[in-house]
Amino acid sequence: MLRWGPSVALAFAALGGPARAGAEEAGDPAIPAIVVALDPGHGGTNLGAAAPLGGVYEKNVTLALAERVRALLEDAPDDRPDSGAAAPRFRVVLCRSADRLVTIRARARCAKQSGAQLFLSLHTNAVPAGVTPGAQHGFEVFVLGPRELEDDAALAALRTPDDVEAVWQSHVVRATGERALALAHAVDEALTRALGAEARRGVKQSGAALDVLRGAGTPAALVEVGFLDHPEEGARLASASGREPIAQGLASAIRAFVAATSTEPGFLARRLPLTPGRPAAPSSRAHLHGRLQAHADPTTGSPPPTVPAAR
Repeated sequence: MLRWGPSVALAFAALGGPARAGAEEAGDPAIPAIVVALDPGHGGTNLGAAAPLGGVYEKNVTLALAERVRALLEDAPDDRPDSGAAAPRFRVVLCRSADRLVTIRARARCAKQSGAQLFLSLHTNAVPAGVTPGAQHGFEVFVLGPRELEDDAALAALRTPDDVEAVWQSHVVRATGERALALAHAVDEALTRALGAEARRGVKQSGAALDVLRGAGTPAALVEVGFLDHPEEGARLASASGREPIAQGLASAIRAFVAATSTEPGFLARRLPLTPGRPAAPSSRAHLHGRLQAHADPTTGSPPPTVPAAR
């Protein structure tokens, strides 16, 4: 579980929190809709996992699922007559809208440039090499771990020459990570209701390639909706009727996350062990540079960014 020090209260306005909730909840067509970025995994020559049924691949399933979630959010708003308020309007951006190859960085950039309030990368699973196909089933949700978030916070600080702004930018990255974990729990709970507790594999911060979540600039999670190589689960994922409970669950999770983070400032405090306080003073730029150098990919030798001089 994440254990970040700073409170997220100061970052809510910058991250689209309670300050804009009232207008969005009112459903006023003059108010910009809540933007959701969905990333259908794989595409083009990157087929992804294969189903037992010939010709069905992860790239097909994820695109069809994203299109269905978009329809549920945009075309069928979940009005809540018991509260007397109209549901917020959604605009869904697909970071892959056709059967084509899209780079990892372009997917994260899609979320950031669209101004999305949240980002979900959709995938189907398959057992690793050496494990009998069909031996595993269920869904799982991933978010960036503490090390990745601290590296991203350091990068954000290094990109600005002003030390005060550097503190704020690193704080925003950490607060976004906290909200991403809340998003992951919302997805986990909604899919558990839709698919049953026996399908639940949990919320995780490692065990999958999560580069697509880095640089999204918004709460981001990766969802493995099921095992495409499982005989029964794969057949369900390959059909529109079999995917429907998953699509409904994802749409429900998105609505729940938006409602909770927009209207309940205590939502994150109840879920996460936050320690109130001001953002900590930044480490020296030399120290941050050294930290990133230590975490550079040993296989690529990727260097850290150039450190701008303080003003």
